[in-house]
Amino acid sequence: MGLPLLIHYNASKYAVEGITDSLRLEVGQFGIRVHSILAGLFGTNFIRKGLVADADTISEASPYHQPAGHFAPIVATAINDGPSPEPIAEAVKDIIENKDSDIDVQVGKEAEGFVPLARTLSDRAFEAQVIETFGLPPIKG
Repeated sequence: MGLPLLIHYNASKYAVEGITDSLRLEVGQFGIRVHSILAGLFGTNFIRKGLVADADTISEASPYHQPAGHFAPIVATAINDGPSPEPIAEAVKDIIENKDSDIDVQVGKEAEGFVPLARTLSDRAFEAQVIETFGLPPIKG
C-alpha cells in the first residue's frame, strides 16, 4: 500500500509486484512458478542508523514537518524493533514446497491486516482506514 513520505520506496514495490504478475503469466507455460510475498514491517536493520529525510522536508517551515515528525518514527520503530523476519523465510520455503500455494502470500501483521481490507473496501474507505490507523492528516477536498 502507498504510504506518505515513502514515495520512491512504494513505487519500487508496486513495480516489483507488476513485474511479478507479468512474469508469472509469461513463464507459467514453462512450469515456472512466480509468487509475491506481501510483507508487513519486520525487524531487518534496514534503517538501523536512522530514517534520513531531506532537511527541507522536516524543517519547521515545511508543510510536511508535522506529518514527517509523526510518521517517520512509526516506520523506523516498526522496522528497527519489529518482529523477526523468519516468517518471510518460512513463506518462501512453503511456496517452494507447495505447488498449490497462493499467488501472493501475506506475511506479517500489516500485510495480513491491510491486504484483505484493500481487496474488500472501496479505495476511499481503504484510504480512510490507513489515515486513521497511522494518524495521518485527512485528505482535503
